[in-house]
This record gives sequence, C-alpha cells and structure tokens, in this order.
Amino acid sequence: MMIKVGIVGGSGYGAIELIRLLQTHPHVTIAHIYSHSKVDEPLKLTFPHLQHIMQHFEALTVDNNDCDVIFLCDTSTRK
Repeated sequence: MMIKVGIVGGSGYGAIELIRLLQTHPHVTIAHIYSHSKVDEPLKLTFPHLQHIMQHFEALTVDNNDCDVIFLCDTSTRK
C-alpha cells in the first residue's frame, strides 16, 4: 500500500530535504507539494538538482484532501 504524502511549505530548505528522503521510500508517493509563493511553477525551476521530479507547486486548498499524511515545512515567524 502506497502512502500519499502532501508537503506544505514546499519551497523551503526543510521541504527539499524531506522530498529527498521521501523519494527513496518504497511505500511513499509524493502527491502534492504546496507553496503559496510559487504556485504552478515547476519544482525543477526552484531546485535544479531535482530535474527528474516533474511536479509543480500547488496552492493549498481545503479540496486537496486526498493525502494520507501532510508534512508542515512552512517557515515560522515570531513578531
């Protein structure tokens, strides 16, 4: 059984490390990579070393509910 994963904050450093780890896992498929600042941009433009990943960044909406697991890699700011 494949586990469908979504990653929120997909354009950050934490997310890229998570993508690198998850793409080698035999039971995981990365279903969605969310980024509010790079919507519809190909992942390979932000991370040229990931030319083999053909996904685009997506906007996070409540309709994107087909993931089994969602990782939150968004930055946090304190004001």
